[in-house]
Amino acid sequence: MTDLTNLTIVEASRLMDAHQVTATELLEAHLDRIAATDGAINSYVLVTTESARREAQASTARASSGQRLGPLDGIPMAVKDLYDTAG
Repeated sequence: MTDLTNLTIVEASRLMDAHQVTATELLEAHLDRIAATDGAINSYVLVTTESARREAQASTARASSGQRLGPLDGIPMAVKDLYDTAG
């Protein structure tokens, strides 16, 4: 299969719709890529691994029961560090 971190959002969403990849698999591929490269490039201030895994597992469960919330459900995302994420 293609490197999951190189998929477009549309490609990843279609693969999830077709049950060829799960949100959990997609997230883990991205977390692996972050672990392999971020030490050299420092692109992330904070990676919320555990909450991302919980959200991916919930998305995977919804998808397996045919209840995806929409085409972005299960797509990993990053938030620019100058935006507030809580509080």
